[in-house]
This record gives sequence, C-alpha cells and structure tokens, in this order.
Amino acid sequence: MAFNFAKFQELRAVALSKRKFGRLTVECQLLSEFRSAELGSIDEFLKQHGFTGSHADLKQIDRQKAVLHAARVLSRDLAYGAEMMTSAEAEQIASSFLSFFEPSNPRFFTNCVKLGDCWAGNPISDSTFDEGVIAINDEAIGILWAQDED
Repeated sequence: MAFNFAKFQELRAVALSKRKFGRLTVECQLLSEFRSAELGSIDEFLKQHGFTGSHADLKQIDRQKAVLHAARVLSRDLAYGAEMMTSAEAEQIASSFLSFFEPSNPRFFTNCVKLGDCWAGNPISDSTFDEGVIAINDEAIGILWAQDED
C-alpha cells in the first residue's frame, strides 16, 4: 500500500493549527530514502529534523501507549500543563497519525515513561521538555513530537 503523503500533510496542518505554542514536529519520509537499516534510519530521520537523540534514547511501545503519548503532547503544554486542544481532538489526531503506519508491520517508539503521576525520559532535543511518538513500518517513518520550554 502506498503511503498517502497528501493526507498526511492535511493531518500535519490540522495538528500544527491546533497546538499553537511550543514546537510541534509532524513529519514523515519513505524508508527507501535512507542508507541505514531500521534503527539507523531512525537516527538519520531525527538528525534531518534537528533532533540530537538516537534510537538508543527511545523505548518501543504498543499502539495504545502510542496514542496516549501522542494525545498527551498534543493536548497539553509539557512545561505547565496548559491546554492546547481538547482531549478528544488530540486523541483523534494521534490516532490518525498512527493509522498512516498500519497495517504494514507498525512499530512505535517514545522517549518517556510514566512513573506514578510523573513522566520521565531521555530528551532527544535541546528543549527543556520534549516528548512524542516515532512510528515506523515497512515503508515509511514518521514523527509527532512536541518541544516546550520552561
């Protein structure tokens, strides 16, 4: 199945229009554009989009957790928790983002885990706070990532 870049760009525009503060990265690219194997392509992709981390900073998660992470970073400022959009809007955008990578062997990654009431993780940018989801399948790689400052 061919990756639908036009539909992806529509989703990107909606996400960027709703989360007006901080920095939101919503990008995708075909894996055939990379020289490296899967994990190496994550590193190349991150560097192309100005991130400093690598796949070693990420943890693989299931789809349910990927929706949770993506919706959380869309709906709230990571520094102060200010609402950026409703939870319903954020979940719809998050689910739509992930659906671009299904059913072609999708894998999802994030840098954060929930520890009680707190979130902790390895930053992949120079921002004070950053979190999101990287999705990869047999054809493409994508990122939905928020960066906020204190």
